[in-house]
Amino acid sequence: MGGSSLLAGTMSVAPRVKQALERAQHDAQRRGITHIDAAALLLGMLEVPDAMSNRLLRDVGADPDQIQLALRGLAP
Repeated sequence: MGGSSLLAGTMSVAPRVKQALERAQHDAQRRGITHIDAAALLLGMLEVPDAMSNRLLRDVGADPDQIQLALRGLAP
């Protein structure tokens, strides 16, 4: 990301976005990967209860809790 890290706080990021990215990074590290992949990012977003992503998923009939369970089932 060109020398600036969103997680290091050198760029301005909305609190919920930063929280989701931090959770995604934690998930990636827990799984032993060096980057945030799509699964880690989605899981990080879902772990922020009042995130817009959760509201959007519910609006289209998806259950964020079920998605979390499915993603966690994929992890070693």
